[in-house]
Amino acid sequence: MSRTIFAFGFNLPSVDGFDTLDITSERSMLDADIIAVEPSLDEFQTYETYQGVPLISEHSSAQYRETMVRWPAQISAALKAGKTVFVFLTKFQKHFYYTGTKRNVGTPGKPRMQTDVQSCGNYDFIPLDLKGLSLADGSFIKITREGAPLLDQFWREFEGCTEYRCYFKSDPSWTTLMTTKGGEHAVAASVRLGEGNLVLLPEITWGHLDALAAEREAAGYGEDEVTGWSQEYTQFALRLRDNLFALDKRLRSSDERTDAPEWTNASVYRFASEADIEGEMLALTEQIETLRRRYADLGTRLASEGELRCLLFETGLRLEAAVREALSILGFNVEHFEDDQSEFDAIFSSSEGRFIGEVEGRDNKAIDVKKASQLHRNISEDFAREDVEEMAIGVLFGNPFRLSPPAEREAFFTRKVLHFADTVKLALVQTPDLFAAARHVKNTGDAAFAQQCREAIAAAAGGVVEFPQPASNSDFDVLQDG
Repeated sequence: MSRTIFAFGFNLPSVDGFDTLDITSERSMLDADIIAVEPSLDEFQTYETYQGVPLISEHSSAQYRETMVRWPAQISAALKAGKTVFVFLTKFQKHFYYTGTKRNVGTPGKPRMQTDVQSCGNYDFIPLDLKGLSLADGSFIKITREGAPLLDQFWREFEGCTEYRCYFKSDPSWTTLMTTKGGEHAVAASVRLGEGNLVLLPEITWGHLDALAAEREAAGYGEDEVTGWSQEYTQFALRLRDNLFALDKRLRSSDERTDAPEWTNASVYRFASEADIEGEMLALTEQIETLRRRYADLGTRLASEGELRCLLFETGLRLEAAVREALSILGFNVEHFEDDQSEFDAIFSSSEGRFIGEVEGRDNKAIDVKKASQLHRNISEDFAREDVEEMAIGVLFGNPFRLSPPAEREAFFTRKVLHFADTVKLALVQTPDLFAAARHVKNTGDAAFAQQCREAIAAAAGGVVEFPQPASNSDFDVLQDG
């Protein structure tokens, strides 16, 4: 077959004229006649979560960043060359990825670098802004009058296995092809971009092929020894290939414009005004790139500004970093200490005294006495250092039941912790309370209130810190109440 479809992200076999490729493939889209895309993040490995959302591993994040640099340029080149790009709107996926940008969450003397993360989605592969996008599954689809001449054959073939995963508001310059049952929202559209066409279509599912393949296997027919795919999947790929070729042919026949021959680009056929317009377009391209970099920088700054919210829901290193940031906002000198013998989550000091902090977050339990005991040992280890003359005050920062709103949480510390703290004079801090105090100071610069907070921590040895109330701040009252 002389014509070829590159199918990115499709879990189907490659057949003659239908080459299935990974989303991360570096194969040039210009080598194909038609591009088909099932946008997916499945190829990027995730081993953990961030804010309850899959977090792409650092290695795969580098691959994702490279793909997202290459992908828009490839799509743009394909459309500019007059190719048709079919995008099947699969179920929306949201992940976080490592941006590759690192920042110091320690101190200048004891730097500790942390890689920032940012959200992403499989719809980022679509070179359009889908306005009014709503994520919803549905199977009642209506073909519009404009869409019928293009899609009638395709719809007869795939109606039984087509479902929409989202709907959106069609731009006036687009051709709406399919809508929801009542016709209120678009689920498929065709857009003229450059010299080519971008066609958005609902997802075609082929999970029903598993049952058919199982029946054949039970009857003694297995997978193809060469391809490893059952006949059902191969036949489905061939049907999809043929229908995409037919769709492309109909799109081209409905286009009233004739592609300009290459020789018409010679200077003798061009107008002076075209050069002026191209110059303006080039200048705008440079401005867009400048704005894109600025936007990315602002995104990094925005993520950094919100790190204090980790006091509400995080655990581990990010919670420790947020505690140190909050203490710095309240006016403490703060550092993370680590040497060959000891490691302390936070050593902080001010005119109110010198303190050692231990930080703990728990998913579904109160902070137990093990952490309080560890903090007490840390105080003894610190006092044994030659350069320390006075025993520090111990402060245990607790963020239990961390994924629940503060107002819905049970007691932050167990009865044993409260008894232990009273006996050895430890201060106990509920990190959502620390967030409320630090947020007020960060927003207002209220130095007097910050001093009162430092004094409250110093005076609480033996119990839970009760931060002061600012003179008037309704936001603070809401946060304190949960």
